Amino acid sequence: MIANAGPYAPFYKNYHAGTKSLRFVAGVPDDIAVLVEHALTSDNPAPRYAAPFHAKVFLFLKWALPQRALEMITRLKR
Repeated sequence: MIANAGPYAPFYKNYHAGTKSLRFVAGVPDDIAVLVEHALTSDNPAPRYAAPFHAKVFLFLKWALPQRALEMITRLKR
């Protein structure tokens, strides 16, 4: 955090907390690098790979739910 943030201090505090929670959900670039390495070294690579975890969940929901239900879920905000 910036030491003399002035009136922006609450914003920086919330921004830092938000990025921490997103990092947990989004993963790290190394997760994607592992998938790319796997795809490049595989004898029979899959046509698609999903990472991080939330992408796998979303793809499952896309398969399992009707289109309208999926659209309602993607429009939801916390």
